[in-house]
Amino acid sequence: MKTLITSVLLIITLFSLANLSHANPHLDTFGRLPFVKDIQLSPDGKHIAYLREVNHEYIVVVQSLVNPKQQPRTLKISDNRMRDINWVGDKKLLFTSSGTLYSGGDFETFTLYRTGIMDIDDGSVVWPFDSAKFKYNVSGPKLESKMSKDTSHIIMSYYYRLGADATSSEQKRTARKERKLMNAVFKINIEDGSRDRVFSKSDIMDFTVDDQGDIVMYKKYDKRSDTSMNMYLVPNTNDYEALYIKEGEELSLFDYSVIKLSPNRKAIYYYGLKDDDIGVLLEGRIEGNKVVESKIISENQIYDLDYILVDYNTTELIGYDVERDYNEASFFDVTHAQAYADLVATFPDAEVNINSSNRENTKFVASITGDQNPEEYFLYDTQEGSLAFLGSGFPLPQDAQLQKVRRHTYKASDDLPLFAYLTLPKANEAKKHKLIVLVHGGPASRDSKIFSWERQFFAAMGYAVFQPNFRGSEGFGRAFKEAGYGEWGKRMQSDIDEGVNSLIAAGIVDPKHVCIVGASYGGYAAMYAATAKPDMYQCAVSFGGISELSNIFYHEEQQKNTISYWTNSIGERSALEELKKHSPLFMATEKTSPILLLHGSEDTVVPSFQSDKMHKRLIELGHKDTQYIEIEGEDHWMSSGNSRRIYLENAIRFIEKNI
Repeated sequence: MKTLITSVLLIITLFSLANLSHANPHLDTFGRLPFVKDIQLSPDGKHIAYLREVNHEYIVVVQSLVNPKQQPRTLKISDNRMRDINWVGDKKLLFTSSGTLYSGGDFETFTLYRTGIMDIDDGSVVWPFDSAKFKYNVSGPKLESKMSKDTSHIIMSYYYRLGADATSSEQKRTARKERKLMNAVFKINIEDGSRDRVFSKSDIMDFTVDDQGDIVMYKKYDKRSDTSMNMYLVPNTNDYEALYIKEGEELSLFDYSVIKLSPNRKAIYYYGLKDDDIGVLLEGRIEGNKVVESKIISENQIYDLDYILVDYNTTELIGYDVERDYNEASFFDVTHAQAYADLVATFPDAEVNINSSNRENTKFVASITGDQNPEEYFLYDTQEGSLAFLGSGFPLPQDAQLQKVRRHTYKASDDLPLFAYLTLPKANEAKKHKLIVLVHGGPASRDSKIFSWERQFFAAMGYAVFQPNFRGSEGFGRAFKEAGYGEWGKRMQSDIDEGVNSLIAAGIVDPKHVCIVGASYGGYAAMYAATAKPDMYQCAVSFGGISELSNIFYHEEQQKNTISYWTNSIGERSALEELKKHSPLFMATEKTSPILLLHGSEDTVVPSFQSDKMHKRLIELGHKDTQYIEIEGEDHWMSSGNSRRIYLENAIRFIEKNI
């Protein structure tokens, strides 16, 4: 490909970089939200939309590609945080924002999501789900289809409580008695936001919608048998029938997770397991209400299918993605496959993601992320053979240098093969380094080589950074993930410890200078390490971590969530003594290493009292070196750029003091 990298659309110049202290340039660079995020191309290729950080939060910006003198259109929704955007027409932009609400009746704070449609010409917004029945919904609606053959409408699914919009006393009494949740599919007019309910039932979920907007499949839950079944609209009928699958001579209910149907509805694509372990994409032929002749179309030996790829403008299935060191995409159609191959050839040691394209699939916006690519965006025009730089999530000072990330393999004490990512600081790579163990959340998540602001900040400050993918991490097969079930504070923790020991044995790090850092589950692991192995870890930093395992069950119930995940992950709710035995709150002693605790005051995933109680316990034990910082208005994900700076600034000060 002939590439011409230019800065014809340097969007980072739209707003000035204000209030940079320059006291610590690394804090200025990494202690912030990405400068720009989610750049997406309109279907006609004439505009781009993106999220732009201003005063520590995101606003929506829409910018013309054909008229550089045209003033950009911006949008901010009161106190809500902007979460994502998606073009649903040449002049219409679907967006989601979130805010929190305290419920006195539940004694809980909930995160509520709102979805609107912005007109880019006049900046007006319509709200498709603004009635009373949706007002207190916790999760937001889901875009099911862009209906490429009907450019005035989209299809979205959402839930509501029956009678939530009741007005009379009798209607309200009936609603309180039934309290039934309904799941529904709506046809949304993108011009005025009006909606038509086209399908609704209780005890159903996971709709499959075709390009005409018809619901061709949904999953139904049967309480009596405690089973789920996929209900399929048999062609040339108006009847939904249970879908079956023929495997050999056996005929059984098709209970797999459906991804898509082919446009002609002759094939179904679904998620399954190869050898009952590795997640794969399968294709099956449909005859009547039966799936026959299934075959794997995304086979690999080590890594799970990560996610499927759909055409930006039609939402049809066009490929799949597998996460190795970086996500690697495979496309079914030649156009996307060639564009992707061109971009990978240009950026061979980075993750390439095609974010969006114009309707003709001749222009593509791609995000490039890696240890040398700090979330960069480019516009690739296949007809012109040009590649225009759009902007970077983390613009670097001219003399700044990102550090290389490499794999580090080792074995656990039970011979389980493990690997981690190791980043060494620039200065004096031959010496033994001070080490920061950076533990990912989840625990059903994983680390990769994509750009990490935390990793690069600590490396820039002179520390080696170790990121283990311990058992329980996702992406490496069902067996590896389930090996972490019930292993909080046990095998998952020892996988981290043994990785550190392998670095010590290799002479890479100094065993007297090790600190462990993490958020969410990583925060739990950090607190656990400081209490269980204070001789090994000289300090710990936790953001939004769990200190008391048993309480998480109660919190999940209060948040109206099921507790089955937590039962699998940490053990039975009734096993109080076992949960207490592996809770840092009850493990802390006078020997516990110094712990810095940070938590968002509006964290609805892990409530802030988990850190507050841990801090008070440490104070009771005489630990004057412990600190607790509750960040006002922050959530579980450090969604405010100011919070990221507070986190990094206090973490590095605490670490330098203690190791």
